[in-house]
Amino acid sequence: MKKIKILWSLPFIGFVLGYMGTYLFMQQETTITPNVIGRSLQESVAILSKQRLGIRLMREQEDVSMPEGIVLDQIPKADNKIRQNQNVFVTVSKKPSLLSVPDFLGCGIKDIQTRSSRSDIDVFNIGLFGSFPRNTCFAQYPSPGTQLIRKRMVVYVSNGNFPLFIIPNFKGFLVEQVKDFAHSNDISLEIVHLQSVGEDHACGNCHVIDQRPISGSIVSLEQPLQIQLQVSD
Repeated sequence: MKKIKILWSLPFIGFVLGYMGTYLFMQQETTITPNVIGRSLQESVAILSKQRLGIRLMREQEDVSMPEGIVLDQIPKADNKIRQNQNVFVTVSKKPSLLSVPDFLGCGIKDIQTRSSRSDIDVFNIGLFGSFPRNTCFAQYPSPGTQLIRKRMVVYVSNGNFPLFIIPNFKGFLVEQVKDFAHSNDISLEIVHLQSVGEDHACGNCHVIDQRPISGSIVSLEQPLQIQLQVSD
């Protein structure tokens, strides 16, 4: 019978103990959460311990401007009430892992975007006109193979040849000199003599006395360019 009475009393005893435990927990003293943001992890432990608070590392966050182990955030926030013997969860800084600068020289824009996204590198494109193939990287900063301190890069990408051309002044030049210039720049020439010349005339001593378009004219290179030269011996 005694065993039966004891068994019947166990739920009541458990209820009383649970109630007392809950009561004692609710009666724990509260304190104001200190501000540990900007402190080192070691300093934060000392500050929180004085308030009978613990500390838990919630996560690490890369920050190139901060030394390692500096508290960047905390939960609960400073000045909030917290029960003693509870934990303050903190986010601390860590140095980003150093990467070697990839070599994008000669690569197309799509290839650069694909490779940079894999390494989580922020690439800023600057387009410039030049003789390099269109949409191809011809320069970059930082240089390939150096350490990438921040995950940021600048690449210079060719927009192709400059679409506008300023007509030079050919007056007074020998025709042969102008022919050399025209050949190297894919310009066709129409030569008009002021005096009639024979079929075997080679323009060896002919000089330019006028031209169309005139010097200083701005023309588009999207269409074949032809310059008319008026020449005389």
